[in-house]
Amino acid sequence: MGIRFLATMSLAIVGSLPERVDAQSGLPPVSLTIPAGPLSRSLTELSKRTGVGILFAPAIVEPRRVGRVAGRMNVEEGLRQLLANSGLTYRRTAVGSYIIERAPEQPSEPAVPEVLVIGRKTQNTDIRRSPNDMQPYRVFAADEMATSQSDNPDQFLRTRLTNNSSLQGPGRDPAAHSASNRSEINLNGLGANQTLILVDGGRMPVVPYITGVPVLLQSDLNGIPLAAIARIETLTATAGGIYGPGAIGGMVNVVLKRDYRGADVAVSYGTSARSDSPRRRIDARIGFTPDGGRTDAMITVSQTDTHGLEAGRRDYARTVRQIQLAQNPSAIPRNPPLTNAVTIRNLLGTAALSLKPALGGGSLGSSFTYLPIGSNADIASVLRTNAGTVPGTLAQDASGARRNLISDTHVTSILANIRHRFGDRVEGFVDFLGSQNNGRANASNGAAQFTVLRSAATNPLQQDLSITFPASLTDGDTFTHLRTYRASAGLILSLSPCWKLEATYSVGGVDLQTGQTGTMLNNTVITAIARGQPATAGGAVLNPFGDWSSFLDTLASNRVTTGQFRSVASDFRDAQLRLAGTVISAPAGPITLTLLGERRTDAIRDATNRFIVGPQELSATGIGFSQTITSAYAELRTPLISTKRAASLLRGLELQLALRFDENGSRIPSSEYIEQTSDFVSTNNHALAYTAGLRFYPRPGLMIRASASTGTLPPLGFQLLGSDRVLTAPTAPDPKRPGRFVGGEGVVSYRSAGRLDLKPERGRSLALGIVVNPEGGTRPRISVDYTHIWKKDEILIDRGGDLPYFLANESIYSDRIIRAPLTERDRMVGMTAGIITSLDASYLNAGSTSSETVDMSADFGFSVEHVGRFHWYGTATWQPRLSRRMTQLDPKLSFVGFSDGPLRWRANTGIEWRNYVASVGLNGQYYGGYRAINRSDFPATVQIDETILVQKGVQIAPQFYLDLVATYRLRLSGSMLNSIVLRGGMQNVMDHRPPYARDTPLGYSYLGDPRRRRFELSLAAQF
Repeated sequence: MGIRFLATMSLAIVGSLPERVDAQSGLPPVSLTIPAGPLSRSLTELSKRTGVGILFAPAIVEPRRVGRVAGRMNVEEGLRQLLANSGLTYRRTAVGSYIIERAPEQPSEPAVPEVLVIGRKTQNTDIRRSPNDMQPYRVFAADEMATSQSDNPDQFLRTRLTNNSSLQGPGRDPAAHSASNRSEINLNGLGANQTLILVDGGRMPVVPYITGVPVLLQSDLNGIPLAAIARIETLTATAGGIYGPGAIGGMVNVVLKRDYRGADVAVSYGTSARSDSPRRRIDARIGFTPDGGRTDAMITVSQTDTHGLEAGRRDYARTVRQIQLAQNPSAIPRNPPLTNAVTIRNLLGTAALSLKPALGGGSLGSSFTYLPIGSNADIASVLRTNAGTVPGTLAQDASGARRNLISDTHVTSILANIRHRFGDRVEGFVDFLGSQNNGRANASNGAAQFTVLRSAATNPLQQDLSITFPASLTDGDTFTHLRTYRASAGLILSLSPCWKLEATYSVGGVDLQTGQTGTMLNNTVITAIARGQPATAGGAVLNPFGDWSSFLDTLASNRVTTGQFRSVASDFRDAQLRLAGTVISAPAGPITLTLLGERRTDAIRDATNRFIVGPQELSATGIGFSQTITSAYAELRTPLISTKRAASLLRGLELQLALRFDENGSRIPSSEYIEQTSDFVSTNNHALAYTAGLRFYPRPGLMIRASASTGTLPPLGFQLLGSDRVLTAPTAPDPKRPGRFVGGEGVVSYRSAGRLDLKPERGRSLALGIVVNPEGGTRPRISVDYTHIWKKDEILIDRGGDLPYFLANESIYSDRIIRAPLTERDRMVGMTAGIITSLDASYLNAGSTSSETVDMSADFGFSVEHVGRFHWYGTATWQPRLSRRMTQLDPKLSFVGFSDGPLRWRANTGIEWRNYVASVGLNGQYYGGYRAINRSDFPATVQIDETILVQKGVQIAPQFYLDLVATYRLRLSGSMLNSIVLRGGMQNVMDHRPPYARDTPLGYSYLGDPRRRRFELSLAAQF
């Protein structure tokens, strides 16, 4: 052995104990507890505890960290656990010492579902995907989530996943979404219903919703704590050939932590720099084996509480209110805003108001004015002074200052998993995932808007008035309670060393409850205020222009309790049979095949709606439906040319082909009307989708990849549910019968809304990418991927019931318009067609969408001696196109850079430093500018009027937010407590304010966080 080699080796024959042989020479195993940490430290500890010499080179082991190792074992068992998946191995010397060295290069791991890999404790039923796959996957590791300081998976993916175009999600306006804390991910701007959500490679129960018709929403991820997630795999290309319907825009797979033994508990607390909206979280887990490794059990529990934030705590809504008043003062007489005042306007128009003679008479010179709340000044003087103006303040109720920017949330989660080996060839498992995701916010029960007649003694003016005032005494709560669970049981059979079979059955469901509580004023109050008289005999006169406290006291005694409650549940059943293995071990690598048969049912039960007004209660039943999807899937991975082959442009060529057949059967009510829910009809459609890909290495350190794929989106329940009725009165003019109206010349059979023969929406994508230094190492890894997605046969609900559109284009939709024969009399008076007797204006398969994105990423890690390791990373998405066309007759509209479309640019970058005990990281999020208007509000206009675009609050400037986090690990020995991890962080370090946005009721751009700068501190203990 050379002197140079000896000089670089660390002789970790630690301790003064003489070398001893291990259990192979008769020495019994010892009890070990080696905490998680750097591999070098763990090897040193193993050497001390066993008394056996272990030699290693620092350059080989230093960058690596390992998990906790505990139990009774000899030195070789300890080495096997410490070196698992590290790329290192060991060999024993003649004197009984061990040398750590790099493992010889092994054939690549077969591309089979991860759950079937022996020795890997995971429930992920998908093949483990990587950033170097044939499709442009992106993978987020557990460390990234732990240091992100995000509230939940939705917030993490909003800030880190640059393809996520979700802007107006359910959590962004609590009052408008019943304070829902549900996640919503929208890849490439195609829509949340076209981004597929998976957990451990399998589908989750979808969220049911009924607003007269049944809808299945995207599965909720916010019930899953970030601490329980091992990694998140995302794909931003169409993936129907692998994952099935609903993946036209892409896929998100959340892989949960399963491989753990030990116990840990973590608590965290966060608050804003303004000492509001605090957040508390506790996470705990325990993993153990009761029988020496044959059985592994793990339980994770978590609870998070977040206190909401009201609009009055920030200036967003107030500032936007002032901007709108300044830009459009002419709108004030018609619709004065709700403010913290009694606003007064002329009920009958824009004529100037005038005081009654008892108050001095005379015109105010304007049709509107206001009285400040609680003003004791002379009323005539105040009305004159304030004429023609309104205050920019917010009403002190749930429509204004008390409206929530962020909901109060309470999330509880539990994950449990048990795996048991029944010998060498059979393994069984039971898995459970459950969560309760609750949100609450203040609710306004309607504006306090009243009429005051000029004859009323309380009216100080000579005109009939329309007045508004804050209505905090009728405020209540709005809430959403979302409970999700999935329970699975399965068996894994080793049919041969190369083939595994898995059978899994899952049940689950979602219970959704939403509601709003509060009070409302008696009907007598409206009349009493209008006439200036008491609401009840012997009561006080209701005078909004007099003493404010007395007025509120009188109103409070004339309220009734109100409530609206909706509950709906969904059931989930999923049976899967999966076979995977190596077809042949070719020289270039194993050729693998994965086969899947699946039958899944999602059903919405009938919804219950209750309405309470005082002692009266009404109830109604919403209509449920079910859909069953039967699938067959095969994925073949074929390496054709070895990566070791020199002088070949197709070096390392590997092909992938996935085919999937899905038959979708839906069972829906035959009518939209509640009393006819006993009748159901069924409809079926099927689709064949594929994913084909390849990758190769034309030169060392350079990878080229390409893929093409298709996908489908079956019609939703409400899109199939039709509405049939008759028209017996004139509606729309008939272009072929001048002066005549449809329904005005006889009864017309009319259909609108859905139809049973709608086809699935179809999509396809092409992805091309280049990766420089795919394995990273000592050089930066850089990737650039171009993805083009086309969609056709989109179901257009906006045209449903659009009579003028169908009548104007009768030549195209002749099968939808049935006419009586043209009579001679009609011909003589200039008619060109007979009377319409039947008209079908139901939904169409006519829309199309085209999306183009370029995704870029780079990361680079390097070590500095005696300083630590640095890691820089960055990702960016450029989306130059998202164009939609409703029909071939409509213009093609670009949605890029609008509130209801994707940003042109999004980016995320950061740098991290770490050593054995500490780490510090910075992360920055960049959002390109956009226009705070919805492109869909101008469906017939290719170019939007420039006067709209230049208004203040429409052009939203680019945004950049910077986060800081630091972690310190304190290692303890000689006690049950192995280590303590202290983490502190600051989000939005520069305290940047989200831009004001006039298109949101809350006044700020939803890309930012209204809390602004905030802090978080967490403490984790590992046992």
